Amino acid sequence: MSVHTIFLREHNRIADFFGENTRWSPERIFQETRKIIGAELQVITYGEFLPEILSKKVVGLLNIKRIAKVILIISNWPYFLPLKCEIWND
Repeated sequence: MSVHTIFLREHNRIADFFGENTRWSPERIFQETRKIIGAELQVITYGEFLPEILSKKVVGLLNIKRIAKVILIISNWPYFLPLKCEIWND
């Protein structure tokens, strides 16, 4: 499964949650969900990907891990959402 498909499904899961639990318009649901997915991608990029490809000196100099923590704190939405765990066998 590609990363794009994973994040597409995550987007739909969050949008479904907002659709069921808020009175927001479809456009607002889309935009809020888009912000959350963007924040998740930033946390992965700054917290896991960049530290692996950059030297420890650069990571420390740029405070990359701290940036990831700040993004995670600011975008705490996804961690309050119920998670559906499913296994698919094709």
